[in-house]
Amino acid sequence: MTLKINALILGLMLAAPALAEEGAPFEFATVDADGDGQITEAEMTAFRAAKMAEVDQDKDGFVSPAEMRAEMQARIEARLDKMVAHRMERQDQNGDGKLGPDEFGPGEKGARMFERADENADGSLSKAEVEAMQAHMRAKMQERHGKGLHGMGWLFDDGSDE
Repeated sequence: MTLKINALILGLMLAAPALAEEGAPFEFATVDADGDGQITEAEMTAFRAAKMAEVDQDKDGFVSPAEMRAEMQARIEARLDKMVAHRMERQDQNGDGKLGPDEFGPGEKGARMFERADENADGSLSKAEVEAMQAHMRAKMQERHGKGLHGMGWLFDDGSDE
């Protein structure tokens, strides 16, 4: 029994980064239903059953690709709503609830990025300069969010620390 629980905990530790990347971080307290600081096999089984029941919309005891997609889409939509609200709050300078031409886009930050990318300071960006900036941004994104995002780091970045 102890071996099974140890294997289960190891599995959770290994799965936690992948779950976090998908937007569903593993929260110990959520699984530890009785709050005793330990996760039992029964608690893990109950947690998995509850999660499956949430996703299994037609209640047939299985998760279809369509149900999985719907669940993932709901998480993406919630994240996008949060990102849009944050960016509107940050960029809507006149408070009218929409972005005008002077508010839309990266503003000063974009100008600084352009200057940094324009390595030869000629006022334009060559393909090589753009590719160098993209490589730099990919490296920063991987450093910030880890390697498992598979090019979707933008989805999980609401820019709140900018």
